[in-house]
Amino acid sequence: MPQPLSDKGVFAPCGETGELCAGQGLSPGKLDLLLGLGQERVVRLWLGRWARCAALAVLMTLSLQAQAEVPAEASAPAASAPAASAPAANAPAANAPAANAPAANVPAASAPAASAPGEEAQAQAPKPGTAAAVAADNAAAALGAYTPVLPARPWMRRDSFLVGLSIAAVIGGASGYPNDDLKIDRSEYYTNTGVGGGGSASLWLGYAMADWITFGLTVNGGVLSTGDYLVRFGGGGIRVDVFPGWPLGGEWRELGAFLDAGIGYALADVTGANADPVIDSGGNSHLGLGLFYERIRLWQFSMGPYAAFDYVWSKGASRPTGCLGWRTVYYAGP
Repeated sequence: MPQPLSDKGVFAPCGETGELCAGQGLSPGKLDLLLGLGQERVVRLWLGRWARCAALAVLMTLSLQAQAEVPAEASAPAASAPAASAPAANAPAANAPAANAPAANVPAASAPAASAPGEEAQAQAPKPGTAAAVAADNAAAALGAYTPVLPARPWMRRDSFLVGLSIAAVIGGASGYPNDDLKIDRSEYYTNTGVGGGGSASLWLGYAMADWITFGLTVNGGVLSTGDYLVRFGGGGIRVDVFPGWPLGGEWRELGAFLDAGIGYALADVTGANADPVIDSGGNSHLGLGLFYERIRLWQFSMGPYAAFDYVWSKGASRPTGCLGWRTVYYAGP
């Protein structure tokens, strides 16, 4: 094959590739023609290469789009395929998957047992006659025989808001001084009314926290006469009713006790006299304790007798009384 010449020689196209090789006896006109043909061939070669690159790019793009549109089921591993599609054990070795093939191409025969829930449950069940099977049967029988017991209503007898009223006959008296610091503890101003009788009433509003306890606010007042003196008294405060026999059931659930505590007053006047009270306690302490029995029930009303001791005291006066009366309470529930 002729060797290319240096830049001093003459070049001419040689071979099918259009390579410029050394030539002899070429005229300037032929040289220009050959150079033109060589440039045209170079241009065609470059255009052909760019066209092939563009076509390859288009094909790759179409291939990627086609793969993205493939359903998810088509890309699922072969482990979830039906067992019928698994290759037979005596299939030719040429059809067997390669040793380094992905796990997705493993035959369905080697798939985990999780794909068959019924078979897994049967495999985990204890064999009949074994100790595990006997224990499982006993547990199932115990669960079948168990009957859940619903809790009883939290309130069976008393619930929600309540209103109570009591009326009683009282017996007692008062002693003390006028409400004047200059007269307190001075014997000439001391008065004792003696024992007399009268009546009293109490009203309270409350709430039943449970069948065995209620809380409320109360006011009370009364009057008694000892003959020479007329005693007036009253007060207000908190009231608590409790039923300590509730756990015993039966009639014990109707037996209760109450506590009144707050402030009160006591005044004693000479009967028929228009003068200042001979006993004036002012605002003083008040305490009432009693027992009751709510045996009678009519709709939402509970009623029965009660007995109590009521006491008012201060620095300058005291008024103890005993009460025997009747109480009626309206319970909004149950």
